[in-house]
Amino acid sequence: MLRSFKDRIFRFLFFPSVALWLMTIAVFPFNLPIHFSSRPDDVITQAENPIAYWSLKLGLLLITLAFSISAVLRHRALHRANI
Repeated sequence: MLRSFKDRIFRFLFFPSVALWLMTIAVFPFNLPIHFSSRPDDVITQAENPIAYWSLKLGLLLITLAFSISAVLRHRALHRANI
């Protein structure tokens, strides 16, 4: 019973983070504007400011990647504690 609970925790943490990571990668090839607020003026596009645009995209990718890696490490630690 405890192992299945740990597996549920792993599935709850890991699979959404992988989905976010894949969605972030899927957005990379497209030149989509990044909106900071509801005003249309607060937009960063690749053409206007490529350094800020790609820095923000890479930052989002690294955050989701770090979250998925931490979920994997947490899952391994839970399984080691059970042994």
